[in-house]
Amino acid sequence: MNNIDNGLSDKKIRIGFLSQFSPFDKRASSGTNYSIAKQLSKIGELEWIPIRERPLHRYIRGAGRRIARLFGKNFDLANTRFGSKLLFHNVNDEVFRKYDIVCAFFCMSNMFYLDFHKIPVIYFSDATFPCILNYYPTYTNLPGFGEREGRILEEIAVSKATCCVYGSDWAAQSAIMDLKKNPDQVKVVEYGANISDEEIEKYNKIHKAKEFSLPLQILFLGVDWNRKGGNIAAEAVGWLNSQGIPATLHVVGIPPERVPEKYGNLDYVKLHGFLNKNVESDYEKLASIIQTSHCLLLPTKAECSAIAFAEASAFGLPIFTHDTGGIANYVIGGLNGYRLPLGSTGEDFGRQILLSFQNDELSEMSLQGQRLYKEKLNWNHWGEEIKKIINEIMRVHSTC
Repeated sequence: MNNIDNGLSDKKIRIGFLSQFSPFDKRASSGTNYSIAKQLSKIGELEWIPIRERPLHRYIRGAGRRIARLFGKNFDLANTRFGSKLLFHNVNDEVFRKYDIVCAFFCMSNMFYLDFHKIPVIYFSDATFPCILNYYPTYTNLPGFGEREGRILEEIAVSKATCCVYGSDWAAQSAIMDLKKNPDQVKVVEYGANISDEEIEKYNKIHKAKEFSLPLQILFLGVDWNRKGGNIAAEAVGWLNSQGIPATLHVVGIPPERVPEKYGNLDYVKLHGFLNKNVESDYEKLASIIQTSHCLLLPTKAECSAIAFAEASAFGLPIFTHDTGGIANYVIGGLNGYRLPLGSTGEDFGRQILLSFQNDELSEMSLQGQRLYKEKLNWNHWGEEIKKIINEIMRVHSTC
């Protein structure tokens, strides 16, 4: 562990990791919690402060959603003050006294009743409640009560944080504009690829530059067919084939039964199913599919900061997606891919891929994507930036 020059240089900094997700689970939140915890462990002595679900959590939460649907509404009991107390065991906030700093990961619903006893808190999230309200499908058509409660919980969480760290400018601006957080207390640090550095380095040593030849192997990587634009991706690859450009769409992350038969039975669509990064064989298969693909096609309709973009750049895959949410921090138009306007069709995406192929643009975007990964879309860079933030917080805290 590293020591930090913050007035605590004679001992290791003690970091409390407040989260529902185990820092050892590579599958939870696309592995982001695991990668963040791994970097925090390099900075100090990390301990997980688990937020535990009560025994009937899923049944009560599910019942609330079903009742809301009877009235034509979406609703999540966990995003209310009453629901949070009902669904989760209270964290004994006396535990915070043993830490020098607390890192609260994706736990908006659980912070309102906690007393951190003046211990500095870094709040990690990829979005705010206001910016995903009526943007993500599950946060659309909420009852007025649900909208008010969600906003209150987010405001409380943000107000208790010494610093809020987001994965995109889109989310950070919402914290400043919608939640009135002091801009000096809001930081943006892009997420990295949730594939091991060793795997990426091994691939990049062998493949200095990706070769782009027919047939095209196009990757679709996500767990939600509708939100990630699976139909648009399939139609784009269908259009390419109709133009005499042989191409295959490799669908990773979605169980075959959740892919509409209309698309799943197409001969140019290959379904690989959900691959669990905690299982070595699945992890190796995922890395192999990414490595042998030519580009990532992910025409997502709503996105905070998809890890898939960092993973694609790490392996030199040009990216074709929509211009929405926090994507602009990960896909820079003409550099490592293209962001098309929301509402673009499968043919629109197919034409952009074809144009980039014909102009020999894919090779340059591949190299630029790898450069972008090395410069900022990796977890070591994230860790170095967070170390600077913690240094500053602890320096100020020690003088108070």
